[in-house]
Amino acid sequence: MVKKVLKFLVIGIVALVIIGALLGDGEEGTEEIAKEPSVGSAAIEVEEETETEKEPEAEVQKASYLLDSGMYKIGTELPAGEYMLVADGMAYYETTKDSKGTFESILTNDNFFVNRYITVKDGEYLKLQSCKLYELNNVPTLEKQEMYKIGLDLEPGEYKVAAEGMGYIEVSTDSRGGLESIVTNDNFEGEKYITVQDGQYLKLMSAALE
Repeated sequence: MVKKVLKFLVIGIVALVIIGALLGDGEEGTEEIAKEPSVGSAAIEVEEETETEKEPEAEVQKASYLLDSGMYKIGTELPAGEYMLVADGMAYYETTKDSKGTFESILTNDNFFVNRYITVKDGEYLKLQSCKLYELNNVPTLEKQEMYKIGLDLEPGEYKVAAEGMGYIEVSTDSRGGLESIVTNDNFEGEKYITVQDGQYLKLMSAALE
């Protein structure tokens, strides 16, 4: 039994020597490989340089508004003239001849969902709720409109209008919004034809051009 144990010990020592020699060769090989540049790290550096060289995408220029919700004195806080109002949901505007806040002070008012043209004069007051006021040469792009300026938004001529349930249509001579400006108006269902002229305004509620 003793002889067999010694034999196994000798074999074990020889195996350890062989393994050590192999490991020593492997370390030398590793040192040589480490001296060579790493392909993987070089590729990463190139990708990072490429990303930094990319030009930033141009920002989309958006129309800037002059006023939002509030009450303003024309001639002091806003020059007299014509503007476009764009709604932020259910909107309301009102023009008054003074700041007394009485019903008799109101010159014109309206609820709207998309847009309105409005003309204001010196000394008047303009009240805005849930909407923004833009200069006519800097209005945002709208997918649809509720009020059109003929000659600017639409060409003069005849148009077909379709109601969404009970619709409303109005043609006016200006954008003051008063009853005296109305050329024709109508509540209707289904479809309707309307002829408009250059300089007039077409207002639609619960209706759209076909």
